[in-house]
Amino acid sequence: MDLETLMYGYKKEVPVILTSSKYSDKVKSMVLNSGLPISFRILKCSTEKEVIDCINKEKEISIVIMNQNLNYLNLIKEIQEVYKNDKIQFIVILEKIDENTKNYCFDNTIFITEEMLNGKIFYNFFKVSLSNFLSRVLNDVNIRKIKRMKNTINKERYYLSYLMNSIREGIIILDSLGRIISLNKIAEYMLDLEDIEYINTPIDKYIELTNERTKEKEKPVSKCIETKKAIRSNLSILETKGERSYIVSYELTPVLDSATDEIMEIIFIFEDITLYKRLWDDVSRKKNLETLGLIAEGFVHDLNNQLTTMLANIHLLKETTSDESILEYIIDIENACMKSKSIVTDFIAFSKGGIPLKRKGNIKELIEEVVHLMFRGTNIRIDISAETQLGYVEFDHSLMAQVIKNVLLNAKEAVSHNGTIIVKIGNQNIPENNPYNVKGGKYVKISIEDDGIGIPQPMLDKIFDPNFSTKGKDRGLGLSIVKSIVENHNGFIKVSSRENVGTIFTIYLPVCEEKKELKEKVKKEVKKHSKLLIIIKDSIIIRTLERVFKFLQLTADFITKNRLTHEDLEKFIASKAVYDYLIIDTSGIDERNIRRLIEHLKQINPALKVIIMTHNHRFDTERANKFMANAILYKPFGLEEISDVLASVID
Repeated sequence: MDLETLMYGYKKEVPVILTSSKYSDKVKSMVLNSGLPISFRILKCSTEKEVIDCINKEKEISIVIMNQNLNYLNLIKEIQEVYKNDKIQFIVILEKIDENTKNYCFDNTIFITEEMLNGKIFYNFFKVSLSNFLSRVLNDVNIRKIKRMKNTINKERYYLSYLMNSIREGIIILDSLGRIISLNKIAEYMLDLEDIEYINTPIDKYIELTNERTKEKEKPVSKCIETKKAIRSNLSILETKGERSYIVSYELTPVLDSATDEIMEIIFIFEDITLYKRLWDDVSRKKNLETLGLIAEGFVHDLNNQLTTMLANIHLLKETTSDESILEYIIDIENACMKSKSIVTDFIAFSKGGIPLKRKGNIKELIEEVVHLMFRGTNIRIDISAETQLGYVEFDHSLMAQVIKNVLLNAKEAVSHNGTIIVKIGNQNIPENNPYNVKGGKYVKISIEDDGIGIPQPMLDKIFDPNFSTKGKDRGLGLSIVKSIVENHNGFIKVSSRENVGTIFTIYLPVCEEKKELKEKVKKEVKKHSKLLIIIKDSIIIRTLERVFKFLQLTADFITKNRLTHEDLEKFIASKAVYDYLIIDTSGIDERNIRRLIEHLKQINPALKVIIMTHNHRFDTERANKFMANAILYKPFGLEEISDVLASVID
């Protein structure tokens, strides 16, 4: 029977006699540190008499390790003949094995030389002697029990191993000093230990734990050993020496000896919750944006009213003023108002997820415009190339300019003063089954590539987070708003990077529904003397709209309270007034009575065009359909925007 099986059945301490010699300390150390799952007790003797006395005193001597300083041949014969003890095994260490020694042959004796003490030779002979001793000590009945015991233990080990490797958590079994005894496949993979000999190595050599919230280093193994209590964490960062990083929850549980209350083992269980954390962060971020959007509602409403008044009046001044010196000031004021409008639009875009005001156009022209403004006077080389038959895209000019600007800004900051940025614009077909969660079809692909320092791999997953920056300075909302705007244009953005090689941002935007030719929209002339009805509450805008419609030679009536009562509605119906256009400001309207009014006006004039006026960029087509709306006029607006909307609803 093999030695491992025999050791299962021998639960007592194994006494070993060691005679004194120049190498006895070395032999003692080798026996005690043999790594075998059995305990040894060393009995040191100096003479033949001490060896005999020791054998008489001890009930079971397993092995006698002696040297040539004793009369070892006579001693072996005496022990075997006088004491009739064939269970004792002898290992005799000699300077050399001569012919006289070779003539003696004992079943239970091994002769070795001093040179054999080095390496594994001594261990192999020692195991042979131990196996012979245990085979003689244990009877056949015990051996059969041991076999059954070993088979049972092997089955339990197999089931335990199968169970450990079947669950998704990482499991590490540590000894009382925090050294690895065993671990399952998940832990082996996560800790990057698949090709490393890790048994009996401290776990702290391979991992580092940091509290995700406080960023403080954690030492849960040391704390568990010190307190003998379970240690838990719901949110920590686990980093391996192989530079892998995970967000984990973990628990360390000490297994205590019931008799001594000392730690026998520590069970370390941890779970990778990186994906769950990211999903939760996305949900929390969206909730925060929704809250910000609600707070912004009142602020944006009032500000847009003021901007609408300013823009409309400035446009009227431009149309009616011929004095060049005055016109110069008017244009400066108009540019300031347009900049304010852009800021408000950007704020709405972020607070409400980047809802765009889209118009069909050529994205190449916008990119060239942004590049020209950003890179004038720099030594950075910009190469722009585009396909000749480039598809048209429906996009918000202000928001998409910000997307291109922010991506180019990252490239500009990454390259040296004489670096190169390559912009490529082309058509790309995306299949229906794609990993980007977008509708399949034709897209315009915009790639912006730089030859800069690149982005480290661990940062790429966080590159679009609102609070994340690779630099110590504040650069606004940056790439988080870029991703938000692109996705709200029904597109997507990707990034790839290699350190010291460069970075490529790739933006995909869907091409407009196929048409044979997309031309720039030509303003249609609104029929002169058309009659409008405007339902609006804000008096400051009413005065401005009166001037605008007078300039456009349109007749306008105003209802200055949004919450129409039943009596108000009946009076209006009784008037039998006819209108060509109905413009409704949606701020605080009474939807039910407004819909009744629209139905009445359409009965009188089926060609009535309904236009919704709102600052709410979430006012979607489905809601507009409830008002039978033909178009939406977003605040802030000026003369040009009013003219465009009125022209757009003419058949």
